Amino acid sequence: MKRQDDLLLWSFLIAIASMWGSAYLFIWLSVTMVPPFALAGLRGSIGAIALAALFPIIGQRFGLSRDHLVPMVVLGMTNGWLSNVLTALAAPQIDSAKAGMINASTPLFTMLLAHVWIRQERLHTGTVLGLIVGFAGIFVLIGPEAVLGGSGTLLGHLLIIGVALCYAAGTVYGRLKKPSNPAQLALGQLVCAAIPAALVSAVIETDWHLPRQPVVILSLLALGVYCTALPAVMYWTLLRRFPATNVATVSYIIPVWAAALGVTILGEPLTWHAVVGCGVVLLGVWIANHAAGRQS
Repeated sequence: MKRQDDLLLWSFLIAIASMWGSAYLFIWLSVTMVPPFALAGLRGSIGAIALAALFPIIGQRFGLSRDHLVPMVVLGMTNGWLSNVLTALAAPQIDSAKAGMINASTPLFTMLLAHVWIRQERLHTGTVLGLIVGFAGIFVLIGPEAVLGGSGTLLGHLLIIGVALCYAAGTVYGRLKKPSNPAQLALGQLVCAAIPAALVSAVIETDWHLPRQPVVILSLLALGVYCTALPAVMYWTLLRRFPATNVATVSYIIPVWAAALGVTILGEPLTWHAVVGCGVVLLGVWIANHAAGRQS
């Protein structure tokens, strides 16, 4: 039975990582034709429609809890429109492979914010060591060309670090609120991601029309369905059956998948310091997680 459970766990983890890791590819394919707020609004809208369509299949009922209203708005911002807008703004200035690697630092920022907001998750010697190693990896990953304007500007890298901070803030906020129905909250979160982005786009992004190019249309559909709705359902399935620490392993696979797609499909260069830096970031995450697990 344990062998079957391990096979199920890793099959789902690889599938989820491929979905979330592919988001960088599809954003980079879309962003030349779709402005940032419109892209965020479309991803949220398509994702919400797809997730709502999956509700009967996964045995979920539609409903709105009063306790979910504020979390929907907050997570719709941190994990929705704001993170998507920052990613879209960064896309012309940084390779997708590097963006995926930098996002591997999200658990590091999560631990920092949890230290401030969650009394039970204070930093100690082991986790601080992991954070130091991880942030050193970010410095190596960014590399000298970010400053010199080679394969990415410093602003592009900082925008992706901002995305990692958004996801970290959303993770910590979710831990604090502990939603009674994660599926309903996720659907509301997507709606609250789509509406503000669409409203801002209607005001400031008036000089564009939805492209007819198949690659852009398919990329937008993939962002909403393949990279948003489907992995959410699979992630909840794993959390119901396996410990959260096992499920969190997905964060180690996502940057590898994102980098592989960027290099093979978009033809992006892969520098030695990007690979080494990403490895050091993941090492720092592992050290910090391992130390936190022993402490608990």
